[in-house]
Amino acid sequence: MSLTKTIKMYPAIGWVRANNVANEDLLTELNEIRKENALFRTRISEIEIEPTKKIEGLAGLDEFFTINGDGWTDDGKRFWKSTLTWKKIFYIISPYLVKTPNEEYVKIILKQELIKKENPYGRSHEISDQDFKTISLQLKALGLINTKYTQTVEGGMALFFSLTPQGEALMMRLRTVSKTQNKAINAIALGISKT
Repeated sequence: MSLTKTIKMYPAIGWVRANNVANEDLLTELNEIRKENALFRTRISEIEIEPTKKIEGLAGLDEFFTINGDGWTDDGKRFWKSTLTWKKIFYIISPYLVKTPNEEYVKIILKQELIKKENPYGRSHEISDQDFKTISLQLKALGLINTKYTQTVEGGMALFFSLTPQGEALMMRLRTVSKTQNKAINAIALGISKT
């Protein structure tokens, strides 16, 4: 039997042309599904963040962390250290996380800033890999970043960093210029001093 003949012989609720379906009902149902999806996504993100809230004694943003590094000089390998607050570390890397970079890129950004700060002699500077792993875990535990191990464009695998909504809000507070700061900068640039 053909489908058309079957529909005529056995009319049923399911045998309806697509153009006869009530569009308003379908849109209402799709909207409800969209709302449920948004609710589930919110709950999932809360569940993912929840374990980090349970870490007792977690260092806050204003506490210090020492990053170790090394580089080569004519006399051999030299070691250096740089001590920064967690807030300063986040300040340095956060704008670069907007593009969801891989771990190696974030490490290079941090390394370049530390070399400027510490001005160590030599070449081929590196940050301790263990210290960098601690940095990524600490920022994740503080709820500022997410990390995801996924496939690269070239087909390999890498760890990628991204900002959480909380991390993006902190980045905006730390990296934007307020009116007060702007007035002070303009006054210095114009050579105007307060008397």
